[in-house]
Amino acid sequence: MLFSKKPKPDKNFQIKLDSGIIQLSDHHKHLGLWLSSDATWTKHIKESALKARKRSGWVQKHEYRMDRRSIELIYLTFARPLLEYGSVLFDSATSENLDILNEIEKEALGSPSCYIVRLINIDN
Repeated sequence: MLFSKKPKPDKNFQIKLDSGIIQLSDHHKHLGLWLSSDATWTKHIKESALKARKRSGWVQKHEYRMDRRSIELIYLTFARPLLEYGSVLFDSATSENLDILNEIEKEALGSPSCYIVRLINIDN
């Protein structure tokens, strides 16, 4: 992978390791973080958002069967870590990308039961 902020980086070269040529790619997943050749976090944020939306959707689908504490615990255990993983690194992402993550948080905490629990935890 070649990292560059240039609109059209020069890709007309080859990197050789031993006797093989290393293929250039636009994205690479390393330690759970998607790295992009254009030095943005768009791919990582979209992939994280997709996973978190699936998990928070399951919580919303089954929330009528559980009490407030269980809903919060399941969300904080299974969905929220996907949104927060690597946040120290992608804090410099564009506001449009960060808004994607904020929307998922709002959707997940949008039900009255989750919202009430969330407000109580912030105050403690």
